[in-house]
Amino acid sequence: MKTNVVIFIAGLLLLVNSKLIAQETKAFSVGADLVNRYIWRGLDLDEGDKSIHIQPLVSYTIKNFEIGAWGTYGLSNDVKEYDFFATYTFKDFGISFCNYNIPSDDPEASTSTGEFTLSYNGSEKIPFYASINQYVWNDDAMYIDCGVKLNTKHKLPMDLNIGFTPAESFYANKAAFVNASYKIEYDIKFSEKFSLPVFGSVIANPYAEKTFVVVGMTFSTN
Repeated sequence: MKTNVVIFIAGLLLLVNSKLIAQETKAFSVGADLVNRYIWRGLDLDEGDKSIHIQPLVSYTIKNFEIGAWGTYGLSNDVKEYDFFATYTFKDFGISFCNYNIPSDDPEASTSTGEFTLSYNGSEKIPFYASINQYVWNDDAMYIDCGVKLNTKHKLPMDLNIGFTPAESFYANKAAFVNASYKIEYDIKFSEKFSLPVFGSVIANPYAEKTFVVVGMTFSTN
């Protein structure tokens, strides 16, 4: 099953990467990340069974409104997830809704939750960003984060982020900082027309006293 998923996603990326398709679907964005493990908001969602993940993304944007779907598939474990989202942006602010779905072979173990997000996305003059994320069904967890996007002295994009949960939830058993991360990006240029974006992150969860290293690469039609 996983092999079929990987083949399908690879074929899709090759298809939409053609100039003809790119010209006809300018409002569409299709891509995928390949990462060495799945860490989300300071949580190890591989639950200790570390695996390479492929994380496809497809979205459609019209003016200030974007809808899309994102997923993650562990290549050597059973961790998988598929999410649907909608986002509306106004100047530097945004409001979005995301439906998280974690399927399981046991129907009773499958979960589906929804989350609203209010965000300030920053700008070139103000590289600071922040968001408030509130679950609205099947859970009531809240996650608040903020960060800053800068460039290193070598002009590489850099992202510093910290996340906090204000009450007991699946993030932590009490109000706590659960995520502190440093991310850096780099484009490997093969030619004037083709480059491969790669990235690396060091992620710490102060509450759980755990640290993770995530590295990956991005394939995109943009």
